[in-house]
Amino acid sequence: MSQATLDLPVTPKSKVRAPSAPLGAENPAPSLQLARGWASLAFFALLVAGLFAFIPVIGRTPGLSQLIEDPTFAKRILVVHVDLALLVWFGAMELALFQLLPARVAPNPLRRGAVISAWLGTLLMLASLAWPAEPVLSNYVPVLDHPVFLLGLGLFGVGMLGGFVTGPLTLSHEEPRSSLLLPAGAMPGLRACALAFIVAVITMAASAQSLPAAYTRDPLYPLHFFESTFWGGGHILQVANVAAMMSAWLLLLAPVLRRAPVSRKTATLLFAGLILPHLAGPLLALQGAQTGSYFSAFTELMRWGIFPAVLLMLGILITKLVHASRRGELAPGWWRSPAFAGFAASAGLTITGFLCGALISGSNVLIPAHYHASIGGVTVAFMAAAFPLMEHLKLGSLGPRAARLSAWQPWLFGVGQVTFVVGLALAGLHGMARKVYGAEQQVSTAQQTAGLAIMALGGLLAVAGGGLFVALVIAAWRRRPRQARNETNRSIVEA
Repeated sequence: MSQATLDLPVTPKSKVRAPSAPLGAENPAPSLQLARGWASLAFFALLVAGLFAFIPVIGRTPGLSQLIEDPTFAKRILVVHVDLALLVWFGAMELALFQLLPARVAPNPLRRGAVISAWLGTLLMLASLAWPAEPVLSNYVPVLDHPVFLLGLGLFGVGMLGGFVTGPLTLSHEEPRSSLLLPAGAMPGLRACALAFIVAVITMAASAQSLPAAYTRDPLYPLHFFESTFWGGGHILQVANVAAMMSAWLLLLAPVLRRAPVSRKTATLLFAGLILPHLAGPLLALQGAQTGSYFSAFTELMRWGIFPAVLLMLGILITKLVHASRRGELAPGWWRSPAFAGFAASAGLTITGFLCGALISGSNVLIPAHYHASIGGVTVAFMAAAFPLMEHLKLGSLGPRAARLSAWQPWLFGVGQVTFVVGLALAGLHGMARKVYGAEQQVSTAQQTAGLAIMALGGLLAVAGGGLFVALVIAAWRRRPRQARNETNRSIVEA
C-alpha cells in the first residue's frame, strides 16, 4: 500500500485536524532512525520464525511426523520459533510504532542502546541452537535451558523494557501535533501497550520472587520455575499485543474511512477498560506463583478481561464502515485494499480465537488452537501495517504489481491460519494431546487424523502467506535505493 493511499483528503465531518508539517516532521530524525532499527528487527525475526515454522508442522503431520525421530529437535526449533514469532516480531513492531508518537525531545543514549540490546539478544537466542540444550515448553515464553539462550532472552527483554520506559510514555512528553501515519485514537493504544508490557515484566519478577526455595530441589525444577515465572506476566503480555493490534486496526482503517476511525477520547476509554483490570497482576503474583489460585486467577483475568474492549472496538469500527459505505464515503476500491484485508483477516482470527477459547476443556490442542488464532490476528494486522510503516520510515515502497499482491496476502495468511486452527480444534475436541511431536505423537482416531491433516493444509497456506509477506518486504526494501536516488534528483532540480 502506497503512502498516497494514507494521505486521502479528510472529509469536512472529521474532527481530526490535518497536520501542516510534512511527513516525518512530527518526530526528530533520531526517532525515525530508532523506528527503522526496531522495524528491521521485526522483519528479521518474522523471516527466521517463518523458516522454523515448517519443523513443528512436519512434527505433527500424519505420515511425515515419523521423519523426526528425535522429538527434542522439533521442540528446540519450536522454542526459538515461538519466541521469535511472539516476543521479537510482536515486540519490535510495537516499539517501531511506539517511536512514531510525536515527542518533544530527541531520544537519549539509553533509548538507542535499547535497540542494540534487543538485536544482540535475538542473535544470541538463535546462536544457542548450536548447543544441545534441554527445551522447556513453558507457556507464553518457552526457553532453552542454556546460558546462551537465557542471556539472549534477558538482553532482549531489557531492550524492550528500555525502549518503552525511555520513550514518549506519558502525555507530558507528547508534541501537540497529530501524526500522518498514526490516527489520534492509536496513540493511547500504543501507550496502553507500553504500560501492559511494563506491568507484565513486574509481574514476572514478582512471580519469580514468590517461588519457595523448595522449588530448587524439584526434579522438574526448570519447567516449574519458568512456567510459574512466565504464566502471570505472559497473560498480561498478551494484553500488550492486543492493545497494539487494536491500534493497528485504527491505522489501517483511517485511509479506508478517510477520517480517524474513533476519537481520541473514545479510544482512551476503551484502552483504559482493557488495561485497568490487569494492573492487579503484580499483586496476584505476590500471593504465591506456585499455587493453584495463581494459575486460575490469571486464566480468569484473561477470559473476562480482554474480549469486552475488543468486541466494543470491533462493533464501533464495523458500524462506522457500514454507515460510511451506505453514504458512499469510503475510499474508492476500499474492498480491494491491503488495509481493509488486513483488518478483516485480523478481526476474523480474533473472533475465532475467542470461540476456541470458549470451547477449551482440559489440556489438549484446543489450547494452541485458541492462541494460534489470537496471535494470528495480531500478526496479520502487523503485516498489513508494515508497508505503510516502511514507506513512512523510508525503508522502501511497493511497486504496482507488489501492491496488488499485498492486497491478497492478508487473505492468504488469514485463511491458512483459520484452517490451521480449525484442524487443531477438531483434533483437540477428540482428545489430541498438546506439546507432543514426531514419534511422541499418538494418533488414535479418524477424527484426530482428519484434524491434523486439515491443520497441515492450513499450516502450509499460512506459511505461504507469511512467505509472500517476506517476499513483498524484500521487494519494497529493494526499491529503497531507487526511491532515494529519485528524491535526491528531485531536490537538485527544485534547488
